[in-house]
Amino acid sequence: MRPGRLEWIGVRPGRKIAAEPLRSATLVAEHGIEGDRYETGRNGPRQVALIASEDIRLSPRSSGLPEIAPELLRRTW
Repeated sequence: MRPGRLEWIGVRPGRKIAAEPLRSATLVAEHGIEGDRYETGRNGPRQVALIASEDIRLSPRSSGLPEIAPELLRRTW
């Protein structure tokens, strides 16, 4: 695994609410991102979604869009 850099982080505070970009976030072990709709009380699989920027750059080709903003990738498809 190569070192990486966090370029965008956001939370979705409720169901069907747009993702809100954050300047910083509090990650709580075994719970997820504080303030996110998927913050969980158990050690479940939906704590944090990490998407490589290389994949974001390739996604528009398959979707027909000129580009895709990171907030559109967070559990919206």
